[in-house]
Amino acid sequence: MIKQTNGKFFCALLLFVGILLPNKFAWCAENQKVVFINEREKKPDGGYSTSDKYDIYIINYDGTGLKKLAEKGINPVPSPDGKKIAFIPIRILEDQLGVSVINVDRTEKRDVVKRAPMEGGVTAFYSFLRWSPDSTKIAYVFASGKGTQQKVTSWVVDITTGEKKELSFNLENIPVLSWSQDSNEILAGSLSKPNRYVVINIKTDEKKILPIEKLDITPNKLVLLDRKKLLFYKDLFFWTINRDGSNMQQLMRIGNLLETGAFLKTDFILLTEKKVRMLIDESQNEKPGVKLYEADLATGKLSPITRIVDSSFGYLGLFSKDGKKVLNFVEDRKNFTQKLTVNDVKTGKEYILCDPWKTFRQETFVGYENVNWVN
Repeated sequence: MIKQTNGKFFCALLLFVGILLPNKFAWCAENQKVVFINEREKKPDGGYSTSDKYDIYIINYDGTGLKKLAEKGINPVPSPDGKKIAFIPIRILEDQLGVSVINVDRTEKRDVVKRAPMEGGVTAFYSFLRWSPDSTKIAYVFASGKGTQQKVTSWVVDITTGEKKELSFNLENIPVLSWSQDSNEILAGSLSKPNRYVVINIKTDEKKILPIEKLDITPNKLVLLDRKKLLFYKDLFFWTINRDGSNMQQLMRIGNLLETGAFLKTDFILLTEKKVRMLIDESQNEKPGVKLYEADLATGKLSPITRIVDSSFGYLGLFSKDGKKVLNFVEDRKNFTQKLTVNDVKTGKEYILCDPWKTFRQETFVGYENVNWVN
């Protein structure tokens, strides 16, 4: 059901086969599209369905052009070039779970990672899909087993050749993965204290442990800036430090970085080696609000992209690439439903993309994103 009206946003979380985990959103720069999941079969009691009851849709930002992209799928993640969508196909009864890729125009759907082995009733799942900046590879996490017996591994798959490569590093729990700008390296960070970091060269398999535990920062606040330096956020400032732990320098003050806390991603986006985009919390007098900024690391200039946007309940700050629109949701707590909306930041106009919109119940973070702007 497509309408136009007003609203606010959140992302639900999801897991499959009885465990329910997180969801999120993303977007298409030139054509301004949104990809999302929605429940196919509504439960009479208003409860939450298992993950095989969801399909993936793509739609224009203004609520027009709704099309089903894939049946029985979750976690749609657009490629940086905006041409493909990676997702996790779900067919629980047939024991199917893997990673698939489909073009935005709904052509050439193919499985790039085959189903997970689920032996003896042991749950196995894929999560945290991370496209390389050049849109040729996907890094992901594979977990199997339960509790203390759970095994977590990280992989990279080339979507053109289908070649898979395991990323071997000794980090506890599920790692935070992020790519270098040239798509040749991956930074893996541990959420366990003390935070540990490993850089892996995808081509040579060379691994290097970074001696930066003293920084005491979480992986969602640190990225590979270039072949020599790291960029990180700490105590209201952006800083750089060499990979060997030397030459730590304070770059610029940016204020209170808004912590999204979802999907084990960095809380700021490195656009180039000199440009960074992030959300700053500018709440005043108990009035919540955030503003989208762009920082020039070379000049130290901090430029606002949008005015302050209300960040009350349900807001995650998923802005379009140009910063002019934001994904939101309106929740009907009485009927256990939501409406997925897009808000034009300048005019205040709102578009309903999906009504009702139903995703997984939020319980545990596992890295499933179920709404996204297609870049």
